[in-house]
Amino acid sequence: MAIRTSACWTLHCDMPHDHDEWENADGTPHFETPEAALSYATSAGWTLEAGVLRCDVCAAVLQCAQQGHQWRSWPTETGAQVRSEYCARCDDNRLLAIACD
Repeated sequence: MAIRTSACWTLHCDMPHDHDEWENADGTPHFETPEAALSYATSAGWTLEAGVLRCDVCAAVLQCAQQGHQWRSWPTETGAQVRSEYCARCDDNRLLAIACD
């Protein structure tokens, strides 16, 4: 059995945030080259603009800030007193109405 050191490349979002960049994956992926890492990142919804690398979540938040949210109605039960919407792109949500009797 041999033990060897090997170098690899990993992706890290340049934006400050409080979420796990790879929460929807099986851990942080590792790559043999920077080009392979960037290719994977762009296929996973990450963006690289003006030298700033943004994970898919931060890229969606920026896109919504620039272009507006893509609001969708949140499913509610019949007779529900609360109506709300969520953004299909960045998962933001908002309360629309509370029915009062």
